[in-house]
Amino acid sequence: MISSSVGFAVGNGLILKTPDGGANWNVQFQSNTNLYSVRFADANTGWAVGDNNIFKTTDGGTNWTQSMNNTSNLRSVYCINNRTAWLLEAMEIFIETTDGGSDLDRSTHQQSEQSPMLSGL
Repeated sequence: MISSSVGFAVGNGLILKTPDGGANWNVQFQSNTNLYSVRFADANTGWAVGDNNIFKTTDGGTNWTQSMNNTSNLRSVYCINNRTAWLLEAMEIFIETTDGGSDLDRSTHQQSEQSPMLSGL
């Protein structure tokens, strides 16, 4: 949620926005990509991730652009600020961007009995 009334959801290639706390939902963006997670760093900057794509908005979700493709199967995104975000691939690889999504830095999470399989951030 961006505020107590404005929020976003993703699924089936859609980015949906509610302006009224979930009473109504409007399609903001449609893609051929399955989308699994959407998060905002502030009222303007947000990322949506899914199969092989990262989409970004800098105007509160009105317009979305493809920030990067061929990124593998992204399952989750967590925004630190408008330039830094953490992403999680399906194969438990953490990805960090510190320049708004232009470049990605990958690191692998080694699964053990003490660290169960990751599914979200």
